[in-house]
Amino acid sequence: MVHTIFPTGGLGNRLRVVTSYYIKYIKNKDEKLIVIWRNDSLCNGYFLDYFEPIPNVEFVKQNDKTLTINYKGCSRIGPTTDFTIIKPLPHIMDKINENRKLLENNYIAIHVRRTDHIAAATKRGVFTTDEDFFKFIDENINNSCLYVATDNVDTYTMFQEKYKDKIKFPYHKSSGKFRNTSLEDAIIDIYMCSYATKFKHSGWSTFSGLINSFRKILL
Repeated sequence: MVHTIFPTGGLGNRLRVVTSYYIKYIKNKDEKLIVIWRNDSLCNGYFLDYFEPIPNVEFVKQNDKTLTINYKGCSRIGPTTDFTIIKPLPHIMDKINENRKLLENNYIAIHVRRTDHIAAATKRGVFTTDEDFFKFIDENINNSCLYVATDNVDTYTMFQEKYKDKIKFPYHKSSGKFRNTSLEDAIIDIYMCSYATKFKHSGWSTFSGLINSFRKILL
């Protein structure tokens, strides 16, 4: 049997859809999954340009109108996911490992979601303020370095000026389109935050939720 899904939203949403559908319908079964992975303003890159292939999963860039879509959306299918099937390409893992080495694997991390996120998180009463992040950093930094994952260069600059002796990397180069960071940079952020000794997330952020899920696997 062949299943076809069309995950939407950002990277975190899409990986959640793919991994949850995979574990519910594909894993340990003689079935195939086709994933329509469209490059758009919310996710500016194609899965196989950044991640290893997944067994029994075929990724396509668009629906050729012969595919019957079984699911389209950004919500998890079923109660569980299987993020162990997600593996960055070797050259991306090399960059992640080099960053960790430069920080001597001794760093805390924060994910500061801003841009399109503030109103939604505030409305739900779960917005994580700058002061929340300052408190976390000041209580946990000790002799560690600080890794800041954010989608906004002004936010990064603010933390960099406040903790200039603890932040070792400049802000990611902008891709010049779509979001402020490239998909590769976003993937690096996920894994750097996942390997941190301690991590502070942004409320109501799928990206932060993805990091917390990866931390359970990697640590």
